[in-house]
Amino acid sequence: MENGVTVVSKWVMEVPEAYYASWFATPNILVNQTPQLQIGYDYATSKKKAFIIDEKFNVDPEVANGLKVGLFVRSKSCLIFKKGLGKIKLMPNASEGYDIVRIEDVEDFLIFDLDIEGDKSEHLGTTGEWGYGLTIYQCKNGYIRSPYVSNTWGDGIYIGKRWGVLTDLVPLNITIDYPIVDGAGRNGISLTCGENVIINTPVVKNTKGKAPEAGIDIEPEEAGGALSRLSNCKIHNATLIDNVSPINIFASKAGRRIEVNFTGVTTFKNSNASSADQFYVYKRAVMAGQSQSGLVYFERLLWDSQRTNLIFGLESPKTGFKIEIETLELMGNANSVSFNWQGTALIGQPYGDFTINKLSNSGINTS
Repeated sequence: MENGVTVVSKWVMEVPEAYYASWFATPNILVNQTPQLQIGYDYATSKKKAFIIDEKFNVDPEVANGLKVGLFVRSKSCLIFKKGLGKIKLMPNASEGYDIVRIEDVEDFLIFDLDIEGDKSEHLGTTGEWGYGLTIYQCKNGYIRSPYVSNTWGDGIYIGKRWGVLTDLVPLNITIDYPIVDGAGRNGISLTCGENVIINTPVVKNTKGKAPEAGIDIEPEEAGGALSRLSNCKIHNATLIDNVSPINIFASKAGRRIEVNFTGVTTFKNSNASSADQFYVYKRAVMAGQSQSGLVYFERLLWDSQRTNLIFGLESPKTGFKIEIETLELMGNANSVSFNWQGTALIGQPYGDFTINKLSNSGINTS
């Protein structure tokens, strides 16, 4: 190995074009394969070659290391999951939090066709809500194509700073194309801080378990240090299906700047008339004179619901941070939309900074 060759029986080969997970780890057995997968991936990266997950491998972050991570993504690496075959499956555990795949403090990475599955349906505990599938902490210059994340105890994809890390760094220049998140337990995709983050054509469905149970959760957060920021972030052609809340926007502190553009058509689809179908917006500062800034903008919001009345749940004083919907169009059984103003204007200002420019259905009741 130190000479850059792989020895198989008596044959000596040149460095291969890629390295396969099955050369290092054992697939399809209920034994934790995290150490073997990490060794193989790190070795492939050291040779500047792709690492290919070519079978289904079970991991158990709870016993693998103190950080409870199934696989760490490395700088200047290429990680490929073989379509239809490659998968990382989390073994049942009782941990309150885990990351099946974690990206942190790295740069210049590529991930193709990631397929990871959590343990929500088999989880051995009842507490906690931080079991994440794909976790993207402070890092830069990454491209992720067609990730599929399912059945996580917490969020399917989490984008932000690791809780308790005092840093001004955020996920920077990250593009995720065609992600699918199915059956997450807390949020499908959480966007908590980042700069130049692009999420193209996401599909998020069946999010249910622990509040806010949102398809997409925009919630800047941090533990001490500099405030989180969402700068120049774009989500294009999002489709959100049968989530308890399609989108949740929660800006709970002063000084936040939030810039997120939902371009193209953002579709909320609800196939069950008995389930909740509310778009929640909570933006507030807790003391008089505090402010926020930025804009969450929807180019076209298509709300296709089996419910007749749709609700915007709003706690939205005028803080300087605005939500704007260029066009709202209702489909299915929906024939009205109501604004449920909640709480009080905590900074002594009137509610506002929430705008719908065009209602495409003339009969909509906007009381």
